Amino acid sequence: MIDLLDYFKKNHSKQSYYAKYTPRLIKSSGSFLYADTQEVIDRLRAICQPDSLDVYDSNNDEFLLISFWLHEHGFSIKEFPNVLSRPESLRGFAYDDMRDYIWKNINSDSTVRWQERRILCKGMSITASVAFQLIPSEVESKIRLISTRGAEFDSMTPDEQLQNLNNLIENLLKPSQNGKYLSFNYDEVFFGYISEADVIRYRKQTHAFRHATQDTLQQRAAMSDVEKLLLSQLGVFIARHLYEYLDKKPC
Repeated sequence: MIDLLDYFKKNHSKQSYYAKYTPRLIKSSGSFLYADTQEVIDRLRAICQPDSLDVYDSNNDEFLLISFWLHEHGFSIKEFPNVLSRPESLRGFAYDDMRDYIWKNINSDSTVRWQERRILCKGMSITASVAFQLIPSEVESKIRLISTRGAEFDSMTPDEQLQNLNNLIENLLKPSQNGKYLSFNYDEVFFGYISEADVIRYRKQTHAFRHATQDTLQQRAAMSDVEKLLLSQLGVFIARHLYEYLDKKPC
């Protein structure tokens, strides 16, 4: 069971784009429960179907909560790539944005028919990026905590992401003040695909992002954007599985 309102209350941030909607959403008295991800997606399609503007307005909170949940779980809409990360309103999306899309891509006629809107709603490609790795809320909270500006992970620059991932992984592996790293069987975490040596190498590769000396700045500049993206995705994978393992198993 997915409770979108509860999820929003636990995971929204004062620094995110959604912050401007927080005062209203957290006071919402509606019920936003869904059986699974598919039901969330199906509901988004349903509330976007052509209807009166009043109905759009009455479903606006649900639209924002659905958009937040899908965005946080790595989903995007191919035809409208920015709507989940920066939604304005259900009316603005389902009425204005869809009309403009149909004008530009489907029908250059001055008239946008209801049937064309229905077809677009039904056919929207709503998918999660294959490269996206879901960060449990507790891990993301740790990332926010050690970020100097408290930003959400997906709004950080690549350099900030790598800085915070390096700090997070160290925090997970060295939780106490005695300076000692935890000892455990990495094969139990990564099934032989990632070893302790791999994690150590990753931390060394991203260590330059924790400092701003002339040498480390040169090391950062030598990395391509593609390499930084790969390191970020790999770091999220490592952090997620380390957290899930260490949270459940005493070391």
